Order: sequence, then structure tokens, then C-alpha cells
Amino acid sequence: MRSQIATSNKNNRMTNETANIIEIFPSVQGEGIYVGQRQLFVRFTGCNLGCNYCDTPIEAQENCKIYDNSGAYREIPNPVSNTTLTEEIGKFDEPVRRRISLTGGEPLLYTDFLLNFLDSFRSRFLHTSIYLETNGTLAENFRQVEPFLDLIDVVAMDIKLESSTGQPMPIDAHVEFIEALDDWGGEYFAKLIVTPDIQKSEIENVKRLLGTAQDEFPLVLQPVSGIEVWQGLMELQDEFLKVITDVRVIPQVHKLVSLR
Repeated sequence: MRSQIATSNKNNRMTNETANIIEIFPSVQGEGIYVGQRQLFVRFTGCNLGCNYCDTPIEAQENCKIYDNSGAYREIPNPVSNTTLTEEIGKFDEPVRRRISLTGGEPLLYTDFLLNFLDSFRSRFLHTSIYLETNGTLAENFRQVEPFLDLIDVVAMDIKLESSTGQPMPIDAHVEFIEALDDWGGEYFAKLIVTPDIQKSEIENVKRLLGTAQDEFPLVLQPVSGIEVWQGLMELQDEFLKVITDVRVIPQVHKLVSLR
């Protein structure tokens, strides 16, 4: 049976060709298997979930802030067209815009925008990689971008636990998303945000979820920032290593070194 999230994907799809963007900023990737890599982040507003640890505004913003390396910023009005976004990214030096992270919020809410942006962006910047961060619940939206999925290099998918989000685990939606990723055939990994409150039933659900993939993918265990390091992380890693061979414990490194 499909989850309520999965069956409501059509209602979660933005049909316009502009997007409300909170900020564009250069930094290092602070999460997942590409931690420490220099990326230029494009942060979208809006999300179909409401995780209790999220620090990103989901409401539409009047302006998009564009930061430089010093932390200074200028503003452009929202919503932003795909042409404007491409132009603004082009103002950064080539080493900075070599790797672009589409993050949020939830970028897959803006499917029409992404279709046009990826088309215009890659025709101008041939040697730039695209890193998509998603909550892993909008499989239909991901498939909507199929004409340009070859332009996405890496997908970082969250696995949402009730013990860390305050909402029931959307396991059916996650299963559908992994199926969409397998059909795509590109590189992806999963990120599991955990707290010491994780339940045994959640661990078993995640193990079953990992077993649905056609091929193994890396799993990152990410402790919620601000909690004390807890011994249970190693036991948790051992549980998932019973199912897959690549399980890594990686905290939010950008917060450890006080970066955005």
C-alpha cells in the first residue's frame, strides 16, 4: 500500500517555471560521503515534510540572498527564474561553481523549474557536477525530471525516522524513491539522521528498506547536531552492517568548523 505522502505527489509538484530560493552560498559539503568537498549551494524554500530538527524556513521568502566567501550578501527578488539562477551562478569563479548542490527545503517540489534550469545550465557549464539533496519521499516528482536525470551526478537521499523527525516514518514512500533511483542508475547514497531515542522497530524497518535496493548503496549515520556523542552509534552501525557493507558515521562537519 502506498503511503499518504507517495500518493499525494501530484499535489506536491510545482507547475511554474520559477522557484522561491532562500539563498545561494559557497561552502563545503558538511554531510554525507562527499563531506569536505567544495560546493555552491542553492537552497530552495518549501517542503512536503516538517521535521522537528529542521532549521530551514519553509515559507516563501521575499528575496534570495546571495553570499560571497566573506559572508557578505546581496539580494535578488523572488521568485527566481531558471535563467536568472544560471546567470547568478555564472558570477562565481569557476572553482566555486564546479560543483552545485541543490538543497532545501525540498528541491523536487520544483520539477518544472528543475527541467528548465538543468537544460539551460548544462548547455552553458559543461564541466559542472550537480548534487541533489532530497528527503526521499517524492518518487513521482523525481521521475518527472527524467529527461534531464543524466545531468544529475549524485543524489543524497534522507531516510526519515519518527524518533528524529516527530513524524511517522514514510517507509512506503522511501521504497518507491529507491526504486526510482535504481531505475535511474546513477550514483546515490542514503543519510539517516539519528538520536539516542531510535527504536528497535525503526532499525528493523531501515534494514528492510536497505534490502529493497537492486544494488547496495552507502548509508551514512548522522547524529543530530547538538546532542552528546553516544556509544549506541557503533552498535547501530553493526546492525546495518548485517545488511549492507558500507555504513559510515559522519556528523555535520560544517557545524563543527562553524561554516554555513
